[in-house]
Amino acid sequence: MSDEVVLGQIETCCAPSVIEMQSTFIASGTSNGQERPLKSATRCAPARRMPIATFAWITVFCAACGQPPPPFVPGEARLWDLNTNELQHRFEALGRAVTFAAFTPDGATLITSSVGDQELSITPVVRFWNATTGKYQASLPRGTCNGTCIALAPNGKMLATGNTEGTTFLFDVPTGGLVAKFEGHASPIIAVAFSPDSKTVASAGKDEVVRLWDTSTHRLRTMLRGHRGSMGQLLFSPDGKTLATTPRTEFVVVLWDLETGQERATLSASGILAFSPNGRTLATLRPDDAVRIWDISAAKECAKLEVQNPAARILKFSPDGKTIATTSHGVLVNLSHAGDGREIGELRGHKDIVRCVAFSPDGSTLATGSRDGVVMVWNLSTNRPIATLRGHVRTVYCIAFSPDGRSLIVGAGDIEPHI
Repeated sequence: MSDEVVLGQIETCCAPSVIEMQSTFIASGTSNGQERPLKSATRCAPARRMPIATFAWITVFCAACGQPPPPFVPGEARLWDLNTNELQHRFEALGRAVTFAAFTPDGATLITSSVGDQELSITPVVRFWNATTGKYQASLPRGTCNGTCIALAPNGKMLATGNTEGTTFLFDVPTGGLVAKFEGHASPIIAVAFSPDSKTVASAGKDEVVRLWDTSTHRLRTMLRGHRGSMGQLLFSPDGKTLATTPRTEFVVVLWDLETGQERATLSASGILAFSPNGRTLATLRPDDAVRIWDISAAKECAKLEVQNPAARILKFSPDGKTIATTSHGVLVNLSHAGDGREIGELRGHKDIVRCVAFSPDGSTLATGSRDGVVMVWNLSTNRPIATLRGHVRTVYCIAFSPDGRSLIVGAGDIEPHI
């Protein structure tokens, strides 16, 4: 009798609405020749092997339709031509989903990062591509990135990643060659971020310390101490003088003066962060609360936007800093005035939860991606869609415009149960 079983992933056998309502998957197995229920799962799970001594075999099927699980489908990135709305290239993720995709400032190179799955023995993969030909250029060594801890330098010449061993890596773009390795954190790296001038990279882990590294000398500049709990986000202000951090265990945003290395102020806010392009204000979004706009110099709240989506995870400033995009009721995208919070418009068209948005470089259009794999491109002068791009692998997790605004890179895949 085997002591291992295989569980399957239930995803495409039912419509998402059915799965959400049902949210139950039945497992049954055999013992001594008799079939009997084993357990029910509250969410779909990726295919995996689990030790079990009682059963010779086990099957998992959807309680709603009774279909067996489909095979694992890796995520991918797709590059679209926005002049013709045609697919230019497809990039294989070699992982569950592409959660990071970015162009270098010259538009010549594309960088994608996919998350892995330990139970499936899939490791995160970071790959470099030629944006014109779509050809593969290089990959980072496995184990140097946890899949989501990644940042591209504003000058486009370096890429920073963090791994689960507490090490931060600096790589050359576009060759993928190792430039430096920063050690010192006593826990997995949670976030990395570059300063606007690309001269400093910040790293944060679960050890409650933020370290600032010099990207030229590869030495430690300073450490920011005083956090209680691991970091959630790191965000430099556009002028590079302030660093905003969010401890995961506290409902606060800490603003650090990078000239002195001292804490400037603590804001009674948390969640998603976004600096305005001019750096004068900071927007914060806590899903069960609201979007709050803070005056950085005074460290005071100056505007508030109500959020009608308890699961909101989107907060973006337009390039001119006048508009903020957020989500409402999951499938709607709200556009609000960044100064006083009044509503400017509402984008309706998605049938499933919107997971990511991106403004075009000139701010005239907005791209939105949803959980059903659909991307819509909107004309912001009319708030109407001008393109609908379909065929992505399940959930769309990231979107980025090319520097000239003519192309769109879309990262998608299937990690919904883990997010």
